[in-house]
Amino acid sequence: MESQELFEMPPIIFTIEGASELKSIVKEAAPLPVYEGFYYTYEGHQITARDTDGNISRTFFMENDNLRKVVTNHFTLDGRLISRSEILFENYDHQPNPFRHLFYVEGAFHRAFSKNNYSQCIMNEYQVNAEGALTLYHTKTQSSEFGYNAQSWPAFGAYENR
Repeated sequence: MESQELFEMPPIIFTIEGASELKSIVKEAAPLPVYEGFYYTYEGHQITARDTDGNISRTFFMENDNLRKVVTNHFTLDGRLISRSEILFENYDHQPNPFRHLFYVEGAFHRAFSKNNYSQCIMNEYQVNAEGALTLYHTKTQSSEFGYNAQSWPAFGAYENR
């Protein structure tokens, strides 16, 4: 039997200011000590994520303490916009979100920004057409149903709060 090497994942470092504001996510890229990271700034109802070069990688839009939209612009190497990804978060309940501010929980990153729990997200993909305008070319809707436990916390399967 041939032996297999186990690959260790490089550490991911989350920096949170106070009890709630995500300030950065930095991960070391293996095998070289190269770091890639995102740095977050908060202004009104908008959170901007910038990469290590200072370029805006994503913009988060908040409403009533809930994440409503994430926009990611995609550029060519020379800086031309070629496409945009947009995620819309909808159908919020009025119950507390058990993942609020837990940005490091696998699979719960977008949920961590919100006070309440969304049950639907719509993913839109846009491309720049020949005239230079963004045109919608793909939409996908994802819905999730969940119940609540006796303490009114949402029951999210493996993450269910007992």
